[in-house]
Amino acid sequence: MAYITQFRRSLEKTMNRRMDSVLRLIILQPGPPKKFNKRVKTKLQEEMLSSASQILVRKRAKTRAQ
Repeated sequence: MAYITQFRRSLEKTMNRRMDSVLRLIILQPGPPKKFNKRVKTKLQEEMLSSASQILVRKRAKTRAQ
């Protein structure tokens, strides 16, 4: 999977979890809300940071190769 796609999916996953916890305060939905605690947030941040780093490394390598 492309690193940019991986980054976008991680970002969407993080935002969806955050929005879900906020929406649950306003709109009642069946089932428990997805957790958005420190452990989950840290894991998602690490995924995004890893993807972003890979994107920057590839861009830098392409500019140096030219």
